[in-house]
Amino acid sequence: MTLANKFYIIRLGRQILYSGRRDGSRRDFRALFGVSPTVCVDLWYLCRDSFDKKIRPRHLLWSLMWMKTCATEPILSSLVRVTRKTFRKWNWKVLPTVSAQAKHLVSHSFTHACFRIVATYFVLLPCLQIKWSNRYQGDKGRTCLVSVDGTDFRICEPAIPRGQRWIIWKGKRLPFHPKWYCHKHNGPGVRYEVAVCLQTGDIVWINGPFPCGKWPDKKIFKHKLIHKLDNNEMTEADSTYSGMPYECRMPGDYLNEANRVAKADGHARQETINRFKQFNCLGHRYWHDLKHHSMIFKACAVCVQLSIEQGEMNWDINY
Repeated sequence: MTLANKFYIIRLGRQILYSGRRDGSRRDFRALFGVSPTVCVDLWYLCRDSFDKKIRPRHLLWSLMWMKTCATEPILSSLVRVTRKTFRKWNWKVLPTVSAQAKHLVSHSFTHACFRIVATYFVLLPCLQIKWSNRYQGDKGRTCLVSVDGTDFRICEPAIPRGQRWIIWKGKRLPFHPKWYCHKHNGPGVRYEVAVCLQTGDIVWINGPFPCGKWPDKKIFKHKLIHKLDNNEMTEADSTYSGMPYECRMPGDYLNEANRVAKADGHARQETINRFKQFNCLGHRYWHDLKHHSMIFKACAVCVQLSIEQGEMNWDINY
């Protein structure tokens, strides 16, 4: 029996829900864990040497189920027939290890001091290296090698510092801090910058998190990624990056119809690959400790990148 079939069998811990090789069982597996059994196998082999010796494949599935469903611990622990304490223990042992594997798959950067402290706590500081050379794969000599965009995630309103009733913002007294405001969700949120290789579709850059209200897409781009571009290198971007004609190509910057179609395909694939919100831990309002958000985002990014490598979330474009 292959390891992929074993993941079918142990997908709810002690419950056996194996239903053969029918397409419906694969859809059910993805609906419950967010990835296919093949990606589960790749993820297990990727993390196996870093895992605690007591971690078993079922514990990885528990974490994937938490990431995908974002249900409460009483519900999830009942599904796998363990106590809440046991589920919480193994879930938060697996997540940091999966998150740490991002250094093998994508380039990433942390900016906030609080997130850097958390990264150190989870022994992730060695991962803070800028490695995005994968953008050269399949290079055809084009000016643009990557497409870049920001993605926003809802969070709970951060608490006002103890002892204060109001936030003073530009001379106004407010009951919340505007720096967290996300116009897409009409509420507090954090933003990440994601760059995708135009030729291969691989995720080659992650930067964040940033408070949405204080850090627009253009400001995040100028903060770090603009300094990583080669001479005469540009990126494909949307209209929010206007005003940088030597670094970003806008949707309207095309020479002929074929060039317009290629740019449209590149932007469409950027939106498709940017499906981190298929995991409800990011798609729904995030209610856990904010300092763990970057770790959870990177764990989801690892799953998405492995799916891309398996050809499950990608298609070729003629750019």
